Amino acid sequence: MQERYAVSSYVEAQIARWRRQGYVPDLDHYIYNADFNPIPEAGSLSQVNATDEDRGFVAFALTYRAVTVHSLGSPQQLVETGQFLLQITRSDGYALQDRPTDINNVAGIGIRPGRFYVPFVVPPRSSWETTVSNLDTIDQWFVQVAFHGAKYRLRPRGAR
Repeated sequence: MQERYAVSSYVEAQIARWRRQGYVPDLDHYIYNADFNPIPEAGSLSQVNATDEDRGFVAFALTYRAVTVHSLGSPQQLVETGQFLLQITRSDGYALQDRPTDINNVAGIGIRPGRFYVPFVVPPRSSWETTVSNLDTIDQWFVQVAFHGAKYRLRPRGAR
């Protein structure tokens, strides 16, 4: 019996939603990155990612990587102990969470990404803002957030 991963079922469920709405989806795997270099002590930084003119983006999982400024000269390792708040908001005002959330509650590390039970869909010609707040009052941090998903194009059923 072949193993099925949870993210596959989320992709299949999103495709089924679009089909019920009368669309034929075309998906291409894609990862959007948001790099925060560096986030000052007790500070916040934001980054905006934009979708294409004719393609939207649907995120199914989220990962992050964080290193302190002091560890840049040594071999970099994944750090799970940084204290960060994460807020993700689409340009139409929809927020993925209702308030800034501890990054470990929504994002995973390395091969264990945080999976979205309901995919985060960003339509074509749109954008979203990712804000990371550093709660550490001593160190600056370099944080990279990766949105794992697919660029999508929806064609009305029956259209060529």
